[in-house]
Amino acid sequence: MNIEVPIQELDLMFKHLTDHFNVDLEKAGFLTIADAIENVDYRYLSEKLYGQMTEARKKGIPEINLRLEKLNAIVEHLGFKSFMDFQNYIKINPQLMQYVGHYYSLIRKNSKDSEILQSPVKIEREEHLVRLTLKGKDRRYTGNLEIQDGCMTCLMRSEERDKSFYHVYRIGKIKNPRIMLGIFAGASSFDEPIGGRCILLKQDNDFHKLINEKLRIEELDNHVDQDYKQLRQYFEKYEENNLSLGNLNDYGLNI
Repeated sequence: MNIEVPIQELDLMFKHLTDHFNVDLEKAGFLTIADAIENVDYRYLSEKLYGQMTEARKKGIPEINLRLEKLNAIVEHLGFKSFMDFQNYIKINPQLMQYVGHYYSLIRKNSKDSEILQSPVKIEREEHLVRLTLKGKDRRYTGNLEIQDGCMTCLMRSEERDKSFYHVYRIGKIKNPRIMLGIFAGASSFDEPIGGRCILLKQDNDFHKLINEKLRIEELDNHVDQDYKQLRQYFEKYEENNLSLGNLNDYGLNI
């Protein structure tokens, strides 16, 4: 049985293969992959499959016709039951694509100081994933976006892998929202669990033009952006925006 397969899906399959076998797409790499897969030889893999895919891309042809049995045999070595299973895995949730763009992340500082921490954020598609990148003052964080029960979630880790934060934003069924309200959780600089409110505010400027900034809450009334003027009341009270462990002495527990 033959099927029409998009070039983009084959690109992703070959990327998974090179990562899985730790090889490059050259003769030695094709030989390594072909030796491991029954009924798929070097010539089919390098010429029939990769060669035909490369030629189709040059001609602007979006799909090529391939034998499903061969594709099934290949992706089985990547842990998939079938090529259809692989296709379902790389399929992007279309709802996530509407959040692609540039934003400011806004969080009230975890102290009594009345400051909001503003950080540049970009959401973009990377192959079969939609990724969020947040540029902090000292670290850059990245994470994959997911949709769960009407919320957009993201576990962001620093490039140094020494810090991470979990963000959850309420999205419901709103399309292309300009502002997203959420909750964050993580660890403070003093190794204490912290959490609180967070906001993603859509921006028209490119990511590299967005800046990190500390905003004084009492000065938001004079901000040139109307959105920021409206945020003063939302962020004004520390106890409504920031969480800490607190004490349980009133409950008779010795902690």
